[in-house]
Amino acid sequence: MQRLIDIGKIAAIVGGVAWTVKAGLIIAIDGHFQPIEGLFYFLGVGGIFVGAFGLAAYFGAKASGPARWVIFVVALGVAVVVTALASSFIQETVADSYTGSNVGIEEEIGILTPGLIWLAIGAFLLTVTRGRSAPQVAPPG
Repeated sequence: MQRLIDIGKIAAIVGGVAWTVKAGLIIAIDGHFQPIEGLFYFLGVGGIFVGAFGLAAYFGAKASGPARWVIFVVALGVAVVVTALASSFIQETVADSYTGSNVGIEEEIGILTPGLIWLAIGAFLLTVTRGRSAPQVAPPG
């Protein structure tokens, strides 16, 4: 599971940064920057998805036997659902209260929020696993 944690912590940081940069730029310029915007979006989705596996592996690794896999599956589901709920909740909150002229700001804030959350999760995983990494296999010969 350590290998999945190692991959997940980097992916979470990459995904969080991608969504934070995407949303921040769009909010700042009050518009879109196609086609690179799509690249940032999908890089964020992929990073966050893989990061969720890393986070689930981190919690699953703390148990043994069948409990390890139950915790892994539950943590993975919770990570995905909480990410979606955070995005949806903030979008609705901003849509209900924002009266400015920045079109689509609620959608971008809904991307910025999980981006920042996953950036923090990646930093957390990086911190708590510092010095621990998957064993390296020596090349043959």
